[in-house]
Formats: sequence, structure tokens, C-alpha cells
Amino acid sequence: MTIRRSAAFVTAIVLVAACSSSKGAAPTTVGSTGGSTATVSPTQPPATNAAGVVTISSNVALTTGTKYSVIPSALQRSVTFTGTDASKQAFVTPGFLGIAADVNGAQPLIGFMDLANSRVFRDPHVDFSTFSNASDVVNATDPVPTDFLGHVAKLPGMTAGAVTDTTFLGVPAKAMTYKVDSTDGGFRCGKDDTSPCLLVLFVTTGPTIALHKGDSGTFYDLQISGRRLVAEVTDHAGAADLLKTFTFGA
Repeated sequence: MTIRRSAAFVTAIVLVAACSSSKGAAPTTVGSTGGSTATVSPTQPPATNAAGVVTISSNVALTTGTKYSVIPSALQRSVTFTGTDASKQAFVTPGFLGIAADVNGAQPLIGFMDLANSRVFRDPHVDFSTFSNASDVVNATDPVPTDFLGHVAKLPGMTAGAVTDTTFLGVPAKAMTYKVDSTDGGFRCGKDDTSPCLLVLFVTTGPTIALHKGDSGTFYDLQISGRRLVAEVTDHAGAADLLKTFTFGA
């Protein structure tokens, strides 16, 4: 990504059309190391209510000081946040919300992933370019284990902190810091990547989450409305301040 130590949701967002009927269609890279221009999924114009809150249901550019509400179908619970100087773009699909410091998603700040819609890679170093459609990715993945944080901690090249009990936006959660020390043995996730990536999570309704060497942040494992959710806050500048503006709805 543009800032080499950061991630692009979580360092490369590769949106795969999970319901696409086009055989052989290549995955679409939304953000990759190097911060190159990327093709993003179609967006819908956001709606603004009488209180001035902008409701978003797809990818949208963010404005500093504007309050946003993400439709509940994204994470099974409404989420509101306020645009900051650091936040430039929101990426929204069912089961995923990501906020980035750039319009391509190459400098991610915060991400939310619904684990009910996600899978983990059997081989986190698999060559992503060998996948031609979503079915290929599904066949290379397994259901998310009960101990997702423990799974992440055991990924090759990963240094993880101890899992601690905490709260995340007022919800009981387990937290774990991480830093990627090496991605040796891996392959590039995107055509513009200059280094290998470590595949972490496949959100079946949207992005693939991957990391590059030097990426760091904190993962939170929690339950929202009876569904497991993983939140990821990167160590990228501006992420912590942006998080302070977030609230979960009823």
C-alpha cells in the first residue's frame, strides 16, 4: 500500500463476486500495496435524514464532520460514525464495513467482518492469482474456527499479543494485538503488490482480508445481535481517533 507498513483492508481488499454467474471472471482488486488506482464495486447515492445523518449501503466517499449511519444488513446492527480528516472512503457490503484513509482502500483504518459470512484459508500463502472465481476461493477455505484470534496468532510470520478481555464500543470483547514480521513464502495478492501477502479471511459476500510485512493493529472478537463479529483497528495514523466517533445502534 501507499504507506508500506499499513494494510489495505487489511492490506489488500480483493472483492470477489460471490454470486457472479460469469465463469472465469478474475477477482477485482480494490486496494493493494502501492495504493494503485483500483476498480471498486458500484455505489448507490447515500440518503440524508432530517437530522443530517447520511445513511450508506455501499461504497461512498466521506466528508469530515459528517455523521454516517451504516444500514443494519451490513453487520446485523446499525453503526454510526463521523467522518474525520483521516477518513476518506467507506466500503460496505453485506457482512463487511471498512473505512480507509484513501479512496482505493490502500490505507485502511478500521474494518468490521461478520464471521458468519466468512471463511479462513487452509494455506495463508496460497497464490491468490490462481483463483478465477468465488468458488475457487471457497474450495481453498474452511469455516472460521471458534478461536479465531488463536487462529490468527498461529499464522506464519505473525507476532501476536496475549488475548485479553475488554469492551469494544461498549460490547464485551476479546482483543489481541498483532504485527506481521514476515510474509516469506507467500505471493502477491494484487497485480500492483510489490511484496507477498498473508491471507487472513475471506468474507464470502465481499472482500478478502490479507496482510503484508509490517502491518500491525488490534483484532477484536465480539458478538452483536447473536452473531460473531471481528473488528480490526490498524495502527495507521487516524484510526484511533476515528474509532472514538463510532457507536452501535440498538
